[in-house]
Amino acid sequence: ASAAGAEARLQAHLQAELAASATNPEQPPLAAALLCNGPSNQLLLALPAANADAETLERLLLELAALYQGQHLDAEPVQYADFAEWQHELISGPDGDAGRAFWQRQQAAELLSPAHPFQHPRAEQGYRPERVEQSLPAAAQDRLHSTLAGLAAQPATVFGLCWATLLQRHLGLPRLLLGWCHAGRNDATQTAFGAYAKALPLLLAVDENQLLAALSGKFGALLAEAEAWQESWPGEAPGLSFSFSYSQCKPCLWPIVELQADGDPAPLKLEVQERDGQFAFALRYDASRLTGHAAGLILE
Repeated sequence: ASAAGAEARLQAHLQAELAASATNPEQPPLAAALLCNGPSNQLLLALPAANADAETLERLLLELAALYQGQHLDAEPVQYADFAEWQHELISGPDGDAGRAFWQRQQAAELLSPAHPFQHPRAEQGYRPERVEQSLPAAAQDRLHSTLAGLAAQPATVFGLCWATLLQRHLGLPRLLLGWCHAGRNDATQTAFGAYAKALPLLLAVDENQLLAALSGKFGALLAEAEAWQESWPGEAPGLSFSFSYSQCKPCLWPIVELQADGDPAPLKLEVQERDGQFAFALRYDASRLTGHAAGLILE
């Protein structure tokens, strides 16, 4: 079987699983299927978005691979109820006031629902997520790494800043409210299963007259502060029109072919994934408001 045929069968199974989960009100807590796809087998896992995020799916695969190798899992599982109780104590404690003050400074109601120039009003059928992807050739990857090294900034910072700059330019607004996708975990919940991921609202005003290095430094400082107070953000950011996520694939005995986990309903979301030092880009968009052609143009 050709690689293209195997990829087509995998995508068909993925889309069928997504369609079934969307129409099944009693979706099981975990669905698994073993797909015999050409020379290799592929394991498909599906969990309700209310119960799991991308970190959970990846952690589940890592632990299954470890058990398959005969390894023992030493970590005691973290119960979500314990986390919820701890978070309540944090928010109601003295640090909660400082955290709330930070997030109040990131609010701007007038920026919650601006439409991208390529978008049209939401259709009656509601939110319909679609995704367009783009990989860069080796020469472009090399230029990216050279630029990142020269800036001495984290890739997530630079890519997120460029995404915010592009959006602000297209919208013609002096400020932008961007949802920054965060795993929502701390040291105690790093290996926990559950829906911890959240979109942190960041209020940005990108001055394109400044050098990229200076902008990256300021944006990095804002991200560090948001990281410090992320536990004080409840996890709900309704009305965000734009968001960004950055992820790194963890090494695993079973290579992850594709990972789809999105509890973030922003109509326009840039996803950047780093795998083995290579960057891949995808744009998740609301197909009821944006055509695939327009999404491709934005991603380019």
